[in-house]
Amino acid sequence: MNNFVLRAAAAVLFVSAATAASAADLGHPVKAPAEPYPQTIAAYGFNWTGAYVGANIGANLAHGVAGDSSGFIGGLQAGYLWQTGQFVYGLEADVDLGNNSKSTSFTDPLLGGVSTQRDRIDWTSTIRGRLGYAFDRFLVYGTGGLALANIESRFSNTATGLTDKDTNFRAGWALGAGLEYAITNNITVRGEYLHNGFGHYNVNYAGNGVSVRQNIDENLLRVGVNYKF
Repeated sequence: MNNFVLRAAAAVLFVSAATAASAADLGHPVKAPAEPYPQTIAAYGFNWTGAYVGANIGANLAHGVAGDSSGFIGGLQAGYLWQTGQFVYGLEADVDLGNNSKSTSFTDPLLGGVSTQRDRIDWTSTIRGRLGYAFDRFLVYGTGGLALANIESRFSNTATGLTDKDTNFRAGWALGAGLEYAITNNITVRGEYLHNGFGHYNVNYAGNGVSVRQNIDENLLRVGVNYKF
């Protein structure tokens, strides 16, 4: 009888312990493994994708028949960028206003007297592609595309009294590079260099049938700020 009681008590204790262990397991479920860390820090970095608008100021250093000239410029730009990995690419359009002009005078062997040639660039615009490499908030890029400009040429001659002008809307090419930095998630600043070439063309003055072979190119040095949406 005593053996039977002892065995029964042992069995009850065993079942109770097993039940308590099961209950303890149910009360403390196994946690899911933590999410692995990204393999690169870039996963947490700044993303350049998006539309932007901004403004710029700088200098226009030009070369033409009248010689080298310089002037201040200022304008607006807008564009859109896409980022894939660390590569950034997109499109941008801009327009800058200024008054870059240069005059030269010379003794004219054909008309006699002194002739004066004056060139002036009223505005410059470009439509360009951009391709760069991002170091988080720092972007290094190259750019190239179409350049447009309004170029006014004036001619006068003291012997004939001829005074005339010719205005040309010129299309050419643009090529350059720049550096851009994101100060905040919405504000970026940059410095940029562009070379715009407009090739050779004839400037025709009606007065005495004077025609001048012209070649204009310009170098733009600009700093700007953009707002990224």
